[in-house]
Amino acid sequence: MEITHFGHAALRIVSDGTTILVDPFISENPFLSHGDELAASLAADYIILTHFHEDHVGDTLAIAQRTGATVVVLADTPTQFLTGKAIPVMAPNFGGEVQLTPTITVKFYPAWHAVTTDDRASMSAGFALSVEGKLLYFAGDTALYSDMKLVALRQPVDMAFLPIGGYYTMTQDDALIAASFLTAAHVLPIHYDTFPKIKADVARFIADLPEGVGFRPAIGEPFHF
Repeated sequence: MEITHFGHAALRIVSDGTTILVDPFISENPFLSHGDELAASLAADYIILTHFHEDHVGDTLAIAQRTGATVVVLADTPTQFLTGKAIPVMAPNFGGEVQLTPTITVKFYPAWHAVTTDDRASMSAGFALSVEGKLLYFAGDTALYSDMKLVALRQPVDMAFLPIGGYYTMTQDDALIAASFLTAAHVLPIHYDTFPKIKADVARFIADLPEGVGFRPAIGEPFHF
């Protein structure tokens, strides 16, 4: 598969002709010098959202309208911005597993992160993506919590995408504990340095992980996994 980190929590996974975008905060993303152009050109079959803060919803509506992508969100998440737009939505609840393709499934897990949108509170989520026999875990915006261990109960996590910026999410020191809970073979840090409040020492975070576990790809550059 091919994975691209666009900075913040925005990611793309391409496998066997299927393109999945995660939290596509693209056009306003300060890591991207031509975010508007990129947002207008990205392909997508599925868009998975962890929660409805603007730095995660990002360009979901425009991309879904242009590509016909299915938006995958946690059940009961407010999706009024999609109403009347003929955009397909899949909305499993925590613990439910849905099959995106014959070889790709997604399962939502809790994320401890407060969200209020248009005066309505909603839940945040992380999710596990099973693809090409590998398990990828996207923690979303979350604090550290011990039940992360359950993600890897049946299968060790091949790559974990963990926030390290602190303030709004777990700190980088807590993310080290999360990585151990997940028995993650590889960890790609996300959600750091976008805003002054979430500055992190990513080099130290990677150095503090076991050798070969931490991975920091160049922003916007695809890599094979």
